[in-house]
Amino acid sequence: MKGKVKVLKLDRGYGFITGDDARTYFLHATECTPRGIFDLMSEGVEVEFDWKVTAEGLRAILVRCDELRSRLAS
Repeated sequence: MKGKVKVLKLDRGYGFITGDDARTYFLHATECTPRGIFDLMSEGVEVEFDWKVTAEGLRAILVRCDELRSRLAS
């Protein structure tokens, strides 16, 4: 699924993504791939992700961002 980062708390390691389906998904830094990409994110960045339902709600997993991946490699 595709979406945009809606809220980002870099200092706390989490945020929220609004998916193309208009639902909100919890984002945790450990679900971003490759590692370190979370630290480059900002609100409004477009991402791709898988998701799962947890007891707390919808959670984004395997979060990817091609735009930031190239910056991480530099």
